[in-house]
Amino acid sequence: MRKTVQLNLRKDAREIYQHLLQRVREYPVYINNGPGEDADDIRQITLGFSYDQSGWIAVVFDTRPDAEVDGTWQNFIEENCIDYPHWNAAWDQVSEGKCQLKVLLPLGKKTDVAPFAEMDEFASSLGQALSALLIKARDAGEFSSLPVDANCFLTVEDHDGAFGWNTFLDGRIQDESGEETEIALCHRIRTLSVQKQIEYWIAQLDLKASEKPSDLDHFISGTNLALDELEAIGEKAVVPLLELCCRWAGQPEWNGDRPRRNFQETPVQDIVVGAVWKINEMNVATTLVEGLLHAIVYESVEANENRRLWGIIPYHTACCLYDLFEGYPKPQWNEKTNALNNPQAYLGALLR
Repeated sequence: MRKTVQLNLRKDAREIYQHLLQRVREYPVYINNGPGEDADDIRQITLGFSYDQSGWIAVVFDTRPDAEVDGTWQNFIEENCIDYPHWNAAWDQVSEGKCQLKVLLPLGKKTDVAPFAEMDEFASSLGQALSALLIKARDAGEFSSLPVDANCFLTVEDHDGAFGWNTFLDGRIQDESGEETEIALCHRIRTLSVQKQIEYWIAQLDLKASEKPSDLDHFISGTNLALDELEAIGEKAVVPLLELCCRWAGQPEWNGDRPRRNFQETPVQDIVVGAVWKINEMNVATTLVEGLLHAIVYESVEANENRRLWGIIPYHTACCLYDLFEGYPKPQWNEKTNALNNPQAYLGALLR
């Protein structure tokens, strides 16, 4: 079984929240170490973070009259940061495939980061937690003592650009482009019945996989948002999510093949692999789940068998079968071609 490491952001969140409140209290006392002139009103409050080379957060007040999400806050990291080195340690382990990561978020939510995760998956976990802190402070009126501009907005941004989020301080639903914010969208969908919630998020993932316009396109981590919401719904979302995977497992994960070099992954890869790891962590090990995982392996292997560079759906689905059920060998793959070794071992009844 693959090792699981837990990253408890709840303790970190309590500390960061108190640090944020302290920065607000101290704002009138000190000259601002941030973009813009000290005497001008605050146009943007940024909670920046990093986990790649090192782990830290930085609270930066931006008083530029034309402030925007342009990364200028990164010129003021040293004066405003506090360190979280265990974020970097966790990222190193999961990015190198040494573990699965179970992240405990504030407010009781959980999310998971799969081995060999892309940066946006890990960044999304941290970004969600930090976004929730800014919303909590806003809703509690903690920013009311600050000299803010009428269009002041709150921003959370990863140092490497793998996560970005913002919303108006006054709680307006739309952002400056007129689009619904991530938090507003989630709150709206959560008012629906559980069945309607599942149907909505599955439909958005279907649109994204087909590269058609979806409500997720406005967000940097739209796929992760939908998968996190489905995971939060629980076991009722498992079969619809696996059926989604079955629909797309036989579609290309790359928009080209070797010997070409200038091709990219398609949305199918991110969606199906992310969904499979959500199923893994939800730990629903029923006969139906096992059969649907067999189907995903079958469809994806058939789609890849004549390719020089395979997609990664077969390997990660085999890992899910190995983790959830008895009787499967530990998956092995060709690191140069991504090909799953001995795929027949993961087909179950479909082999017959």
